Amino acid sequence: YLRASDNAKARENFETAKKYRSRLSTREAMQLDANLAMLGPPGLAVEQWLTFARSYPDAYVAYLRAAQIEIYYLQRYEKALQTLQPAINAQNPAMATVMYNVGMSRLALGQYEEAKSAFAKYESLGGRGFNRDYADVFAAQRRFAEAMRVLNKQERTGASGQDLDMRLPDITYALDQGGWARGMQA
Repeated sequence: YLRASDNAKARENFETAKKYRSRLSTREAMQLDANLAMLGPPGLAVEQWLTFARSYPDAYVAYLRAAQIEIYYLQRYEKALQTLQPAINAQNPAMATVMYNVGMSRLALGQYEEAKSAFAKYESLGGRGFNRDYADVFAAQRRFAEAMRVLNKQERTGASGQDLDMRLPDITYALDQGGWARGMQA
């Protein structure tokens, strides 16, 4: 429910989980606490996920969630890269997602070659669907033909927010190239 931004339903489910907390292992309880923290201030949520990660270094999702908060809510890209470092591990089943987040952070820092490498790794690990950030690596360098080639490979994700976001380059790339009429029509 958190991913769907249905915080009311998420809170309801978390309350149920808290009621049965005694049945959870220590690891599960820490993960519950970290998820609960997602409903509060971003800085506290990062700390909760990092506490979970320090206790269970193989909980790669903890590094990923902390870094995603640093990227999406706090815009702390260098910090996100540091946080992701332990999750860059061949045993991590979410390695493709980790590499996408590395690419986003590198893009935000203007490190285009490193971003391109991270996004290429994401694709080589089977990452598919939303890839606007990968295309933006090229658009930021005014290499719009290459950006469009990347965009043409993306597939609908089924998440309405992401699918809408996938269409933004129809507007922004046109405007960046002086195509006001084309951008306004998109």
